[in-house]
Amino acid sequence: MKKDVLAQIISSVKEIIGNRKCYNAEYKVLEKEQIKSAISADCYFTDKDDPNWEWINYTRGWLRTHLLKERTQLLDNYHINQSFQFIYKDGSQRLFSAEEILTGQTTHINYSNIAYAHMLTAYEEMDTESGELNYDISEDDQAEAYEAYQTAIEIKYQTAWGKKQVA
Repeated sequence: MKKDVLAQIISSVKEIIGNRKCYNAEYKVLEKEQIKSAISADCYFTDKDDPNWEWINYTRGWLRTHLLKERTQLLDNYHINQSFQFIYKDGSQRLFSAEEILTGQTTHINYSNIAYAHMLTAYEEMDTESGELNYDISEDDQAEAYEAYQTAIEIKYQTAWGKKQVA
């Protein structure tokens, strides 16, 4: 195992976790702005009997779409184009993305007993087995080699999927 690569991958995960508070604070500001916009447009204090119901319902949809776009932009500001895989010594594994960490969907990441770690970003891919990975998966032969490599990793560390491949 390449301990320096493991340290770099864990450091990346911890950096994302460190950004979670900032992201949540900025997201709350976006939500408050949306609520203020909705209130100023009288969107939240009406019902279906209101003669302007269709317009209000349209405005609510527009505000939801607008918040989603702003949330996506906010996530992009935090460079969420990372995904991680940890395989533990017992063969269990954990797959998660930077977006899942930032938004709180992934919590309580165990950093002990890691047998294998993998990180993929928009710019690089690395793992604790080989270090930097340089597969061009747009080429058929490279894609097959990459798939064979990933399968070998799963078999070596006896994940549930790896065990199925051997059986």
